[in-house]
Amino acid sequence: MFRNGLRLLREPELGLRLYKNMVRARMFERRLIRLAQENKLQWPIYPSYGQEACGIGVSAAAAERDLFLLTLNYRVIPYVVGRNVGLQKYTDAFFHCLPAPDSREFFDKGFAPFSDSLGAHFGLALGWGLAFKSSGADRVCVCVFGDGAATRGTFHGAMNLSALLGLPILWVCETNQYSVSTPRSLLSAASSFADHAASYRMRSSAVDGNDVLEVCRRVKKELEAVRKDAKPAFIELMTYRMKEHAFGDPDDYRSVSEQERWEKRDPIGMLERKLRALRVADSRSLAAVHEEAFAAVAAII
Repeated sequence: MFRNGLRLLREPELGLRLYKNMVRARMFERRLIRLAQENKLQWPIYPSYGQEACGIGVSAAAAERDLFLLTLNYRVIPYVVGRNVGLQKYTDAFFHCLPAPDSREFFDKGFAPFSDSLGAHFGLALGWGLAFKSSGADRVCVCVFGDGAATRGTFHGAMNLSALLGLPILWVCETNQYSVSTPRSLLSAASSFADHAASYRMRSSAVDGNDVLEVCRRVKKELEAVRKDAKPAFIELMTYRMKEHAFGDPDDYRSVSEQERWEKRDPIGMLERKLRALRVADSRSLAAVHEEAFAAVAAII
């Protein structure tokens, strides 16, 4: 039996929804990359190709009232899709440099104004967490970042203060194995960033970030613990960036064998194999998902 196989059998609609959202996020991003190749975009693209299970799974696990903090354009498309934000507004930002990510629609869907500097939102997370605690709001601040940002001093300062003050924050680290071109092994002496969190005496765990069902399950569990204990928690999603750091950057620092090994763990392919094996979906229904996603993206851009 596949991991989370029983849950998939009990909740087939959840598996199909996660699959649809991952496919839509990837197709939308592919279209943006194509437009970038044609010099039709104003903003850079940081591909989330291979990391879709993180954003889609975390978004599915969070409550509508929870607040997300992310860095502008930094692999945020899966979160935008997962929180059901109108992709047209996000597209408008790419084409016209409009402040779409700060619009009311984004805020209503649980996004704080996006930070435009990598790692700058650690301090913002403390502010939101303190506001939620002081007001007694039943909300959690979900702060998302990558392994590159987790090497900054502001990360450790924010983690320490969130633990000291007992703030309702879930720190989510998408470890995609590289900070631009620097491999994970050269970023930190610790075996995982979850070890850093444990040193601040907060709940911490590392999860398979390519298994969207597992991401959803574990993040939901951590969010429940944050609400119950009124303390922060840290979860590290072990994943892989299958494309370059940013569109147009050289991608010659990874071996072919490494990329092929991770391609076998493509999150969309992993879930598709489960859906087929458990007869939750067949070739026809899965093909329909791709066709629907293609049509939806084509209607926008």
